[in-house]
Amino acid sequence: MFDFMPSQPGPGFIHQFRCGTLSHCPEITVCQAFFDTSLWQDDLYSAAGIVFPATLVNAARKRKAEYFAGRFCCQQLLANYEVHTAVLSHQDRSPAWPAGFCGSISHTQNQAVVLLAPIHSGFSPGVDAETLASRIMRETADMFTSPEEQARLKQSPLDWEQALLVTFSAKEALFKSLYPLVKRYLDFDCAQISELDAGQGRLALTLTQPLSAAFPAGYHFHGEWQFAGDVVTTCFYPQVSQQKY
Repeated sequence: MFDFMPSQPGPGFIHQFRCGTLSHCPEITVCQAFFDTSLWQDDLYSAAGIVFPATLVNAARKRKAEYFAGRFCCQQLLANYEVHTAVLSHQDRSPAWPAGFCGSISHTQNQAVVLLAPIHSGFSPGVDAETLASRIMRETADMFTSPEEQARLKQSPLDWEQALLVTFSAKEALFKSLYPLVKRYLDFDCAQISELDAGQGRLALTLTQPLSAAFPAGYHFHGEWQFAGDVVTTCFYPQVSQQKY
C-alpha cells in the first residue's frame, strides 16, 4: 500500500520514522512514526519547532505525545515542498493545512501516520489506523455495521474481528477524506462496505444516502488496507474538483 524510504531515527520519544508515497497514487505522500510514550518530554515541542497548542496544556502525556507525533509527520512531509507552516487545528479539531495542501492524520497505540497531497493533485486523502481489540469489535459491531454488511463480512477469509476492524477503520478513513468536501460529520450508516478483497488489500464503500450533488447515494469509493501485526491502516483518496476546497 505504501512505498517507504529507509527508516530514520526521530527526536526524543520517536525512535524511528519513515516517509514515502502511496503505491497506487504517488502524488500522495505518507509519513509514519513509531514512538514510546513513556519517554515523552514536554520540551520536545520547542526543540522540534512544533507549535504546542494551549488546549493540550493540561492534557495527559499520551495525548501530548500523539499530537506531537502526528504534527512531526506533517512537518516532514511539508518540508519536502519547502513549506514550514505549522499544521494547527480548526475549532472542530480537524487539521488546518497550509494553503495549497490537504491531508489526514491518524494515530493508534505507539504509532502515527499522515497522508499529504497538494490541492492541485485533485485528491482528498483520508487515513485511519486502528489496533485490534477483538472483544470490543464483537460487542460494538452493530454500532457501525448493518446486518447486510455483517453477512457480507462473514464471507471474507479474514477472521470475524479483523473484518469488522477493517470496516470500522475504512469508514473512519473515508469520512476523514470527505469531511473537507461536505463539511459535516457522517454517521456509520452513511456508507456500507460493498467489497472486501483480502488478497489484494482492497475494499469499497458505497454511500447509502446523498452527501452532495457530487456524491449521490450509490456512489462507490475504492480504498486500500493492510495489517501490520494487530494494527490495520486504511486509506481513501477520491479524486475531486479543486473547487470543492
